[in-house]
Amino acid sequence: MVRSHPAVIFFTLGVLNNVTYVLMIAGSPEIAARSIGLVYFLAVSPALVVKGSSWWWFERVSYWWRLMVCIPVLMALAFGLVAFGPLSAQLTGVAIVAIQSALGEASCLALASTYPASERRVLLTGWSSGTGIAGIAGYVVVGLVDHLSVPFVAMLLVAMLVLPAAWVCTYSRIPGESKHDREAAAARVDDDAEERVAMVAGQSPRQYALELALGDRLERLLPYSLPLFGVYFAEYACQSGVWITIGDSEAARREFYHASNLLYQCGVFISRSSGSVFELHLSSLPWLAVFQFGLLFFFIGISLLKVSGWWLLVPAFVTGVMGGLCYVNAFRLLAHDSPPSEREKNMALTSTADSLGVGCADLFGILLQRWLS
Repeated sequence: MVRSHPAVIFFTLGVLNNVTYVLMIAGSPEIAARSIGLVYFLAVSPALVVKGSSWWWFERVSYWWRLMVCIPVLMALAFGLVAFGPLSAQLTGVAIVAIQSALGEASCLALASTYPASERRVLLTGWSSGTGIAGIAGYVVVGLVDHLSVPFVAMLLVAMLVLPAAWVCTYSRIPGESKHDREAAAARVDDDAEERVAMVAGQSPRQYALELALGDRLERLLPYSLPLFGVYFAEYACQSGVWITIGDSEAARREFYHASNLLYQCGVFISRSSGSVFELHLSSLPWLAVFQFGLLFFFIGISLLKVSGWWLLVPAFVTGVMGGLCYVNAFRLLAHDSPPSEREKNMALTSTADSLGVGCADLFGILLQRWLS
């Protein structure tokens, strides 16, 4: 068997992990057409429990159990419920996807952070790029299903059969010493002599500030987590509450919803893939959130004024660019600034911020959709 480069494996895992979530939100008009924000909310709110509690239990459950066993089982269960169940079961399936995607994201970010500094940046970019292209793939698939009048349940059945198997095959390609538990990860970090020297020499003073108890740690993580929260709140408020209200007819609104989300995902993919060639400073992250809120207010104004047109896809694309830049740079900076012994915890815990922003935005999106409709 030809061994794949770890960056390719992390890219593929990013695609598979996030495409489940994207298929659910892209198909939200098929699940609950009049409460798209509810589907969005259920697709992310359980993630807060998974990521927020990672501090206490990730050390006790190996990567193998989390990623090789739990992820494919949750994938199959979620798609089965949405395909065959009544509305309550479908919404439960959406919530299970939130658990699956959160477990995969927090675990893969933490796992990537255990690699030496020379590899970590490429792996994090590979993961981020994969999650970005998952958005494009998900909306393209749902768009084709809708355009070709293929039953939504048929798409769900194919996903139920293909995605768990693809995940198992991909994860099994990670070198054996990288996938079982934190002892292997710690051994890898121990071999990273360059990072140990930097720690001793004090070349990265923010690293020591992040090696703290949970309460103090949360405060120190704010420069990374607050921009993530703000950017994701603004962009998902657009997705779940505003874009579905733009257009002069039901068909036009549905068409713009799919087109704007597709262009948004294209922006996410491009910007999340930029981590290896384009870097932002930590002080730049809050400005991304400010700009994103400006786009949210812009789209609200467009909806209130009953303006429509395909030119609006350009700011939708920019919305995705802002979100992707914040994601890849926040985690790249955090991985660099965290001491090796705390890096995994910091990565998993900070990933709660974007999920919290999405969850709050989805609740707000329910109100926005009703107000603007």
